[in-house]
Amino acid sequence: VSIRTLLLAKWASLNVVLILAFLVAFLLSVGLALLSPTVNLTASGALHLLSIAAVSLLYLSVFVTLGLLVSTLFREPYPAASTALLLWVLFVYIVPGIAPYLSALGEKGPDYVRTSTNRQDDLGYSFRDIRRKFIDQGMAPRAASEATQKYWTEVVEPLRNANISRSNEEFLNHKTRLVERGRDLARLSPYGGFSFAVTELAGVGVGEQLRFEREVERYRRMFQEFIQQQQKAKRQNEVSASDVPSF
Repeated sequence: VSIRTLLLAKWASLNVVLILAFLVAFLLSVGLALLSPTVNLTASGALHLLSIAAVSLLYLSVFVTLGLLVSTLFREPYPAASTALLLWVLFVYIVPGIAPYLSALGEKGPDYVRTSTNRQDDLGYSFRDIRRKFIDQGMAPRAASEATQKYWTEVVEPLRNANISRSNEEFLNHKTRLVERGRDLARLSPYGGFSFAVTELAGVGVGEQLRFEREVERYRRMFQEFIQQQQKAKRQNEVSASDVPSF
């Protein structure tokens, strides 16, 4: 028997054992989930489940191959086993664990706490100071209040909303860069690539989180525009729930 045939037989038999064990666990998990009345498996969902299974089997095969490769480099089983364990710890814990920190090295982004504080100060405008200026110009107190309210709605609020949007966009862009860089570094590990692939297929990955946060920001701007339109039409006390933009 050639060494090539021997290694291929070992590789195939290890894969068969792991595939069978995985499929039993996977099918039992899916079966238990389908017994729940809250789970409605659609064709798209079934396709995603099959994709997750395929990625998982590929992941298992990668580590089988790595383990077999290590075993061919040593004459004794103990050095082979310890080296394989070291590689497993490196690829499963160390590389994915330090990837986010390495991605942030040298990256100076917006200070979100500072940005949040700046968003609350209305760009330095003060309702009282604006009203005082109108009174100093000779307006009666009531007329000054009405003029201040109009100025606040037409000038201050649009500037403030633009400032909030700019700050949020800057922060989201910074976060996206860090996530993408960390994801690329984590993919140097088989576990990192597997984890990102499975969570994206399941719709719970970092990409989905970033898309959700951008949708929240888009809805915030849309809701602000809706409020401004209601204020201009002086209908803020006549809005029904069906009028509010849906998220």
